[in-house]
Amino acid sequence: MNVTVSRAKPANCGLLLLGLLCASASAQPPPEPKPVLQPRVAWQDRPLGQVRSPLVCDVDGDGREELVVGTLAGEIAVLASGRVTRRLRPGVAFVVGLEAADLDGDGAMDFLVVQGSELCAVSLDGTVRWRTKPAEGANPPSLARVRVADLDGNGAMEVVTAGDRVTCWDAQGATRWVAKAEVKATTLELADLDGDGKTEIVVSSPLTVLSCDGRVLWSKPTEARYVPYSVADVNGDGRAEIIVGSRDKIEVFDAKGSSMWSAPTTVSADRVAASPAGGGQPAVIAAGTANYRGGLETWDGSGAPLGKIATGAGVSCLDFLDLDGDGARELVYGTGPMEPFLTVAKPTGETLWRNYVGTRTYLTLAANLRGDGRKELLAFADDLYAFDGSNGDLLWRHPCGCQTHVAATGATGDRTGTVYAGAATLKRYDLAGKLLWESDVPTVNDLVLVRLEEGEEPGVVVGCEDNVLLAMRADGSLLWQQETGWMNVRVAAAQLDDDEAQEVVATDGAMYYAFDSDGRKLWEGRLNLDGRLCLVTNLSVGKLSGGKQDLVFLWYRQGLAVLSQRGALLWHAQTDGEPREVQVRCAKEGSPGELFAVLEDRVNAYGPDGTLLRALDHVAKRRDRPSYVRGTGLLFHDLDGVGGEEAILGLGCLEALSPDGGRVWPNACRCGPTALKMGDLDGTGRREIVAATRGIAVCEAKGDLLCTWPDALAVNSFDVADLDGDGSDEVVVGGSGAVVLTFSRKRGGQ
Repeated sequence: MNVTVSRAKPANCGLLLLGLLCASASAQPPPEPKPVLQPRVAWQDRPLGQVRSPLVCDVDGDGREELVVGTLAGEIAVLASGRVTRRLRPGVAFVVGLEAADLDGDGAMDFLVVQGSELCAVSLDGTVRWRTKPAEGANPPSLARVRVADLDGNGAMEVVTAGDRVTCWDAQGATRWVAKAEVKATTLELADLDGDGKTEIVVSSPLTVLSCDGRVLWSKPTEARYVPYSVADVNGDGRAEIIVGSRDKIEVFDAKGSSMWSAPTTVSADRVAASPAGGGQPAVIAAGTANYRGGLETWDGSGAPLGKIATGAGVSCLDFLDLDGDGARELVYGTGPMEPFLTVAKPTGETLWRNYVGTRTYLTLAANLRGDGRKELLAFADDLYAFDGSNGDLLWRHPCGCQTHVAATGATGDRTGTVYAGAATLKRYDLAGKLLWESDVPTVNDLVLVRLEEGEEPGVVVGCEDNVLLAMRADGSLLWQQETGWMNVRVAAAQLDDDEAQEVVATDGAMYYAFDSDGRKLWEGRLNLDGRLCLVTNLSVGKLSGGKQDLVFLWYRQGLAVLSQRGALLWHAQTDGEPREVQVRCAKEGSPGELFAVLEDRVNAYGPDGTLLRALDHVAKRRDRPSYVRGTGLLFHDLDGVGGEEAILGLGCLEALSPDGGRVWPNACRCGPTALKMGDLDGTGRREIVAATRGIAVCEAKGDLLCTWPDALAVNSFDVADLDGDGSDEVVVGGSGAVVLTFSRKRGGQ
């Protein structure tokens, strides 16, 4: 096309140029959308996480009690014998307050949930019966606690919520009244204080008592935001009193707010509990301090001191519960965090039993979950514990926040892949997420797949936070167990001899060990270099010298050490800083390789004899120090397909280096990767880079980002395997639970 531009008619120039551009645009097809990967959760098994507002009730009317908890993930969970039997998601971000009551008289419990300024009623099948907000506006009053009772004795249930306001609702969610008193309620109790058959409402802070219709009966100003108190009949007159603790005394108030008596304390009364008088038993009052030195004091119902108990640490929770069914309540208290124990004692202070709970206990409950009439003591710490109330034997422990470590086996022949997940228990799943078996083990610190028996399916070796090393067969049976000298055991599978079965190398602290497939200790040692004891931070294995047998690499704060197949120290090298990763690269199978140690600003390459061959500068520094993920942050792969493997680093961002130190590509991957693997995620024959720390990111071999899976899982470990044998790999992610991701290729940008 010839276009003549006339300067005498400038107005037509714009029209002609526009026509030219339109013709050019119509002549060229639009660029094809860039293909990207789409992640999808195939299945997941997540722990409860942090729990709130636990309670015990018979949820389904079968005559047996269950434990019900709310979670910060917005779930209501029902547990029986330590196993979650129901998980309800009422559509709230998190559960702060939780109560159970049969609102409609059908014999099954309904759950009342408060979150923020919202109250909702949820049926046992998870259906939200009603949802309401107590006030409109930019800053509606927040809710923190909820209780259910027939306040006025008319036979109808009322729901009471407390937070910035105290509000009463009927069983259908309609507002009955809103109290005029402004409170910042951290606690809420319902009790008949004056014996008239109607229920009063007790909240703090300030300590305030309201009538069943919301009138303020009396209020006591307090300096502290949190007022520790207990409600119980301490003088045996059939009416409940309020026992209040403060920095230097405890004080008992009657229904009218008059002080009945007070008693000085030698410890700050941060925790208060009372065992009521009745059934031939006298009242007992206890107060404990949260101060790190701890301490408890007890009084009778008239204020006469009974005694003092040295707890050895701050009192984190305090209660009186009848655990043996004799009608008399035992004193139950938790301490921590320096002495994280749960103790059951007589009111006089004599210890009946004591058990370890890992961290401070913030609440205890008595229950009969087994249905045999014997009481369990439920303790709520970082995890949930159930103890036999009579002797303190641990019945079960349900992990809530343990980090999950995962490993996966791919499909081979007629055998499909499986997933191992270890936290407070060790689980094995099939490819669809069905639980094949679960074994109680000490809290898992590390796990690795190992060929333990020739010709058999690989088993798993678990390094525990305690000084325990376990080897489990694929069917869940224990093959062997060994104790180590310290805690937080790290493990790796190694080929230390010429047979088919693998050996296990492990480290904890400054110690290192090797065991054969039957659990026999082959050798052990202590990393003592130049007269200095070195704490090992990690270990790996590789065929640095060529041949079929592995050498063992230990790295510590200022260097790395290389051990022979028999545990002898071959050489060690000092480095400027702690190595992040140590891996072997072999040019071809069977030939000697090079040992690469990733430091903060460079990668050192060593020969088989420890000679420093070269140093490669890199920019992938951990500037923000992301959380550590189990796995390697260094891979070797032929990225361009022309031969020669490039080094791929994951240290806060992705970076590829050529063997001579040239930078192939940098990638500022936002997930801050510290662990890497390769996999063919979409079955196209091309291998992608999978990186993990805060989430999962997938990149092409040339560094382009394909997709991310940002999730609040707090990734702790991950694996890549073809679980179903269809030619495409799945990504198995461990963190606060186990998740399996599949990927499909789609068109269009992200």
